[in-house]
Amino acid sequence: MPSRPSPTMRPTTRCRHWSWRCGCPSNTTPTMPVPSCPISSATTLTKHARPPPTRLYKSEICETILRSIREHCERIREKMTKMVKEPTSSDQVLTTLMGISLESRADELYKVPTETLISALAGTLFDFKSNWGSFKTTFPIYNKTLLGFVAICEDYNLNILPQITGCVVRMYSSLITPPPTHNRWTNAPNPIAKKFIADRKELFRSESLTTCAIDTLSAFMTKLMKRQLKRQAWTVMRCLYDINKIFMTSENVDRQTYVKGQMSIASLLWDIQKYTHHAFCLYSAVALDNVKRGVLLSQCILATLCCEDTTQYDDEAEGDSDMNDVFDENASSRQYILAQVKQAVATYHSTVDQKVLRFMENLLDPNFDNFQSLSADLTEIVNSNPSLQIYEKNLRKTLIERQLTGTAERNSRISADSFSQDGSPLPDAVFISTLDDIARSENVSVEVDCHSRSVFLLNSTKDKIVSSLVKLSTKLQNPPPASSSSKLNITLSDLAEASQRSVDIRSLAETSFRSLEDRQKKRVDEENAAKEEKKLQRKREEEEKREKIKNREYAKLKSKYNERVRQERALLVLKDLRANYPGFKLDDSIALHSDPNVLEDVITPLLADYLRNRNATEIRERTKFNLIERVLLQLEMPKREAYNREHADARKAEVAASRANYLAHHREEYDKRLQEKEALSKFLKDAEAYEKKTAYPIGKTSKRDAQEQLLEMEKQRLEENQE
Repeated sequence: MPSRPSPTMRPTTRCRHWSWRCGCPSNTTPTMPVPSCPISSATTLTKHARPPPTRLYKSEICETILRSIREHCERIREKMTKMVKEPTSSDQVLTTLMGISLESRADELYKVPTETLISALAGTLFDFKSNWGSFKTTFPIYNKTLLGFVAICEDYNLNILPQITGCVVRMYSSLITPPPTHNRWTNAPNPIAKKFIADRKELFRSESLTTCAIDTLSAFMTKLMKRQLKRQAWTVMRCLYDINKIFMTSENVDRQTYVKGQMSIASLLWDIQKYTHHAFCLYSAVALDNVKRGVLLSQCILATLCCEDTTQYDDEAEGDSDMNDVFDENASSRQYILAQVKQAVATYHSTVDQKVLRFMENLLDPNFDNFQSLSADLTEIVNSNPSLQIYEKNLRKTLIERQLTGTAERNSRISADSFSQDGSPLPDAVFISTLDDIARSENVSVEVDCHSRSVFLLNSTKDKIVSSLVKLSTKLQNPPPASSSSKLNITLSDLAEASQRSVDIRSLAETSFRSLEDRQKKRVDEENAAKEEKKLQRKREEEEKREKIKNREYAKLKSKYNERVRQERALLVLKDLRANYPGFKLDDSIALHSDPNVLEDVITPLLADYLRNRNATEIRERTKFNLIERVLLQLEMPKREAYNREHADARKAEVAASRANYLAHHREEYDKRLQEKEALSKFLKDAEAYEKKTAYPIGKTSKRDAQEQLLEMEKQRLEENQE
């Protein structure tokens, strides 16, 4: 699939909004899968004789773009399906060589380029710089196009939504951003800002457009959460929350739209485990929804019960900065939300489910200890309304934690069979996972014994004291308040004693909390030290094990190396034997034998036999050649004698001629030397002195004299032979 359109599909004009070349529909009709730029076609058609395009024309452009994208994706899906079901031989070879499946090969070949192409198109279509969707006429088209594009990404499993999230959020954020009322340089009134503000007022005054905006962002955020894109969903949620607040100030806004937006935000907050903010969003939607107020109030009550309580002495606890930037400060306080929920229950008492109300009162009552009835009520509530099932798991954990806290006042050891769910004991997996969450939260200090299926409570003594104090405070009779007319004799000493008593109570409370924190910190430090010691011990054992494995591997590799060297040397020996003794045949498998003595034991007798056979062969051949030579001599000698007799005269004449030539040659040399001697005697005044000077030392014969002697001896011999 080409990443860019072919040259035949490119018109000649250049669009400033488009990353490729796109043409206007008046002079060109592009046939490429991606249609022409909707922004350019909708806003920059000044060169044509036609009037500016209408809203219907912009809508048709966007529909054409989405239809072209869907058709292109459908073709790509068909190609991928065909490649997986009917792969060619080249595809099978490539997947085998690369070690990947046909599905991965098809994704790499077709899906990835398609995502790149559509991502570039989407980045241009939803680009914030063009800002074509922030006006009243184009805002519905932008929302419809966005939802259609999201549906295409979901249908064809395209990972493009993270790339367009920023553009979409910036476009919607521009709706609530006021334009500059003055020019930047001259500080004069900006005439464009007046038109922009008027268009924005019309946009906010339209009930359908505000509903469309919230519905679009809610659907977009839901799709992002479904694809586990929590970071992008959080960005969309912040934008939706701001737009929700702005739209609530307008007169013609639909309350159901605001409630729908708040429910979408609450769903996201529940998924990211922000339970207090989830309950806050539900509470803000209770007063506005007249249709489902009872269900919303029930959800708000159960969500509030799922929140974790914070102590009043937790001064170091700090809120989440991201959450505080979006929501109010009270949205993270369980006490505040619980108080508001109770006030809402008192206001809308007739609409709230009485089972949910009774469950909240019993769970918040510290003296209520019938936990089996609480579990049964929770099961009945969840079964009656499917929308409340998401709170069941957290409420079960809260029930077990509440049961552990209440039982700690009487016992320090609890059996696992005492916890029940729907009248039956809790399964081990559910019980252990719930206790693990409770132990991590450190609200209740527990230890689990898996052998005896028991739970040990570590702070039972403190809980007993607190329970006794609570019961004692309920039995005390509060004195009636003093009337304003009565005169009390309050002195400075009484005020000092009361102040000192308050200080002592405060110091005792702080001391108890500090001692608890110190004990918890000491226990945590001891556990961490034991864990570190175990970790170090495991580390040492692992190092020893790795060292042993390394030594074994080294010994194994060394033995393999020695064996390979021995085999190579044995092969060299066999090669030298073949080179030194031609015809000596040996198999290389002898050198590859694991026993090193096999080579010597096998080669020695074979080489002895080879040498013995070779010596015998040489003796036979030598004898054969001697016999042949003797026979040839016997056959050749008579012929040779006859030949010599026939050519004796010619031979003698030839010898005589050669001797004459030899003597003539030497005679010429002798005469030449005499002539040279005479020439020297003529031209040199002192020839004798020169000869004496250049002569050889006494007792040594010169080369010339030696040659003359040899000539004389040869003459004498020839004369004797002639005679």
